[in-house]
Amino acid sequence: MMKKISIIVMVLIFLLMKINASPKYLGNKYFHTDEYATVCISEDTIEFDDSPKPGKLVLKKEFDCFQSTETNFIILNCTVSETYFLTLIKKNKLTSYPYSCWEMTYVKTMRGASYNRAKLVPFRFIKASSFITEIGKTGGEIQYIPGDCFSLTYNPWAVKESGKKEVYISSERWRNSNCKYYPINDIVFVNGFVFPDKEYLYGQNSRAKMIRISYDNSSFDVELQDIGNFQVIHLPQSIDPVSNTNIKIEILSYYPGTKYSDIVISGIYYMDAEGSKNNE
Repeated sequence: MMKKISIIVMVLIFLLMKINASPKYLGNKYFHTDEYATVCISEDTIEFDDSPKPGKLVLKKEFDCFQSTETNFIILNCTVSETYFLTLIKKNKLTSYPYSCWEMTYVKTMRGASYNRAKLVPFRFIKASSFITEIGKTGGEIQYIPGDCFSLTYNPWAVKESGKKEVYISSERWRNSNCKYYPINDIVFVNGFVFPDKEYLYGQNSRAKMIRISYDNSSFDVELQDIGNFQVIHLPQSIDPVSNTNIKIEILSYYPGTKYSDIVISGIYYMDAEGSKNNE
């Protein structure tokens, strides 16, 4: 009996530690992937380039947020191939994409990584088998489909629960012909409707659950978690980044929303990195 109680206590302690665990990014400085800029987040401050702004860090199951007096940020983070990515998202004002976000991506590469420079970039959007269209409050048409790239810079992809739910993306991207590039070993998803200032849209809309990823000679099913943070899916077969590989993503099942049955995916990314001499 005492042994059973001890096991239960240990499990409860583990769960409490997991719930109260601090995020990996807390208190660490990260560097912008495209310019000389830094960010450091604490529980009550977000510091851009050593310029602190007061606010409050809010930890949620879906995604973390930082609420400052000026701007509300959604915080997305993940680790891909020994590199830690931290992306801050705030509301944008693109009239053609009412759910556009401004993305600020930061990075910290760990020792031992077999490449020189890494970025988290979106796949190029090709087409979708279907998507939802509606009339906005101002009378204009809103198409829930990505722009050139499948990122939070544009509207999310939203489909009805019935009918085909397929989206086609590509690794096509301008690259320097004199550089060697690290293979694409992972796909990073932003599941659900992720949008600052309207965080409730995540729970109200449905999210993808089981999906099928198909490219080249590979096809496999994988279950996405019901979270809006970055989710890293390891590929069974690496993708050559310079081959402009086409990929099909099919939604097979979903997590139901509290208000809408529309199924939403907000972004699909991968790590684009220049290979080092060790990777030749």
